[in-house]
Amino acid sequence: ALRGMREYQASDPFNRINWKATARAGEMMVNEYEYAASRNTVLLLNLEPDSIWPRQELQEESIRLCAALAERLSEDEIPGMVVDAGGLSDETSPEWKFSFGPAYIRRTMEYLCRLDPAAPQPRFESVLETWQDCMEENGYPFFVLISTNQSRELQRAYEDLARISPGSLWIAPLYAEDSLELPDCPAAEPIRWNVEKG
Repeated sequence: ALRGMREYQASDPFNRINWKATARAGEMMVNEYEYAASRNTVLLLNLEPDSIWPRQELQEESIRLCAALAERLSEDEIPGMVVDAGGLSDETSPEWKFSFGPAYIRRTMEYLCRLDPAAPQPRFESVLETWQDCMEENGYPFFVLISTNQSRELQRAYEDLARISPGSLWIAPLYAEDSLELPDCPAAEPIRWNVEKG
C-alpha cells in the first residue's frame, strides 16, 4: 500500500519515481510503500575464524559492515537486531529485541565497539539453530548473515534457516584471492564483500 511520497535520493530505484508528483513539485519525488510482510531484520554477525590463523582485518570489516547495515535499517525505520555468538571478552551478548531509532543505534554501536575479534568464538551453528526454534514467535524475520567463515557445517545450519525465511542473504567479507562457495546453502543469496589487504 502507498504510504506517501518524499524527495528522491540517489539510492532510490527509478521505478519508485512518481512522475506526476515530480512534475507538480518541480523536483523528483518517489513513492513510499507500506510493507505487507514482516520487515524485522536480524543481522547475524559471525566472527568465528575461517582458519587457524584469524584474519583480523576481515573480522573488523564484518563488524563495520554490520554497524552500517544496522544504521541504514534504523534510518529506514525497519526494526532490526544484531546477533552474534557472544564475542565480548568481558561479558555475554545482551538480550536483543527488534528496534530502531537513536537509542537502538547507540546501544548497537556501543556493543559492536566492545566486540573483541581475538576472543575465542563459539560455534555459530548453535546461534542459527536457536533461531530456527523461535522463528514463529519472532514473525519470520529476514536474515542477513555476515560471515567470512564458509564451513560446511555453517552452510547447512544457515540453509535450514534460509529455507524458512526466503530472500535471506549471506554477505562474505573476503580478500581478492578468496573464493565464495556456498554449495550447501542454495537458499541464501551470496554477496561477496571485497576487502583490500592493509
